[in-house]
Amino acid sequence: MSEIESAELLSWIKSGKSLALVDVRQPEEFELGAIDNAVLIPLMEVPERLAELRSLAENAEVCVVYCRSGGRSQQAIAWLHEQGFSGLLNLAGGINAYAEVSDCGLQAY
Repeated sequence: MSEIESAELLSWIKSGKSLALVDVRQPEEFELGAIDNAVLIPLMEVPERLAELRSLAENAEVCVVYCRSGGRSQQAIAWLHEQGFSGLLNLAGGINAYAEVSDCGLQAY
C-alpha cells in the first residue's frame, strides 16, 4: 500500500496540488479538527458512499485517505482497491502525525 508522509502532504497542500482528502474517522473525531477541505466519510459508510469516493478520486490528481493514526484508512484503502480503485495514498501516522508538522493548529489526540 502506498503511503504519503505528513511533510510531503503539507507541501502538496501549500503548492495547490489538486488533492482529494478523505477522512474516515467518526464525526465526533472530525469535529476535533480536520485537514482543510477534507471530506468526512466514516469507515463504516465507505461501501454506501462508493460513488462519491469514485468521483472524488477521479476529479483530483491524488486522493489521500486518513484517520487518527493510519489503521482505519489502511482498511478503507484495502477495500477500495478490491473495488477497482488505484492510486490511493494512506497518510502515514494519520492526522496525529500531520498535526505535528502542520502549522494549522491541529492537536494530536
